[in-house]
Amino acid sequence: MQTSWIVVGACRAGWHEALAAVGVAVAAEVGPAGAQAAAREHGALGVLVDDAAAGPDPLAVAAGLVGAGLSVVLVGGRPDQEAIRRAMVLGVRDYVDEPFTPAELAQAVSAANPAGRGQDAGPQPGRLVAVCGARGGSGRTCLALNLAIMLGLIAGRPAAAVDLCLDFGALAVLCGLQPERTLADAWRASGAVSPDVLVELTAAAERLPLRILASPADPSLAAEIAGGAGRAGGRDFAAEVLDGLVARFPWVVADLPPTPSEGWLAALDRASVAIVVATPDVAGLAATGRLVRLLEALGVDGARRRIVLNAPWGPSRVNPGSAADVIGAPVDLAIPFDPSVGAAADAGQPLAGRRHRGPFARAVAALARALAEPQPAARAG
Repeated sequence: MQTSWIVVGACRAGWHEALAAVGVAVAAEVGPAGAQAAAREHGALGVLVDDAAAGPDPLAVAAGLVGAGLSVVLVGGRPDQEAIRRAMVLGVRDYVDEPFTPAELAQAVSAANPAGRGQDAGPQPGRLVAVCGARGGSGRTCLALNLAIMLGLIAGRPAAAVDLCLDFGALAVLCGLQPERTLADAWRASGAVSPDVLVELTAAAERLPLRILASPADPSLAAEIAGGAGRAGGRDFAAEVLDGLVARFPWVVADLPPTPSEGWLAALDRASVAIVVATPDVAGLAATGRLVRLLEALGVDGARRRIVLNAPWGPSRVNPGSAADVIGAPVDLAIPFDPSVGAAADAGQPLAGRRHRGPFARAVAALARALAEPQPAARAG
């Protein structure tokens, strides 16, 4: 079933087709003065505002449309962060800056479309993505964080990211958060915690479709939680947490530590797909090869695995074909070096949430779209 949207301005090449693919029909293309009347006439739920066609103050136009109860997505040039912040404060659902593809625009409109939210009779089980790597320093955590945000944008409601690096996890830090509640609060419960309690233990990332269940603030709890004590009294803590989050979120992304543990195994057992992050150096590729063989022994084969070649520290001289030869398995995605990644991590502002158009954000968006495509269940029995 398609829903109607209005465009302030004129649709560019490919917009009609891309929007139709996500269930949105452009009912009219109008100037800013006639947008509200056109929306009422066509029963439109949202308005796509091209700031080049919205006059001298596009944010004022957007604010008026939001005030009329419409979902608004702004598109335009390269706004600074203050313009984006003001737009979000006014209630604009998204700000898509140049350059963007019709598919990226459709993704933003789909996430903002009121018809895509709240129609189910109840929450449907989500999908778990396990992000792992053979060594630290691969950019695994940064990838997991940005991937979770992208998946939340596609789903149109928040995804969850859980930090299973129990000793020195950094998911929350990279998102600029200092959560008061963490996995330790779930661990201290006298019995199994419910999915609703787990949701309450997550921290919301400001203006992002993401909630984070952070690792304990006290690293001394890591060995206790990760070890066999997690099964005391019949309680499998890692499985309890993962199953509870999947019951409440459309996507759950688990950031796994390099060293196998109970949580590591529980996540891989339940994951729809495991993302293996490799770095383009000989030692990193060799270690990734050993990890891939371990995953295959655990039943996580090529159907449930994606190998991502990530270059977090500088341009790579290793191409995906050469990397695959060392790993012993094909590379599914190569992410080029992007200096913006480090700056965003230091600032606690994930690139995915800033509509960044650099190579890292584009690659992660492509990975998220590939994961979100309908596909047969591949979970191991």
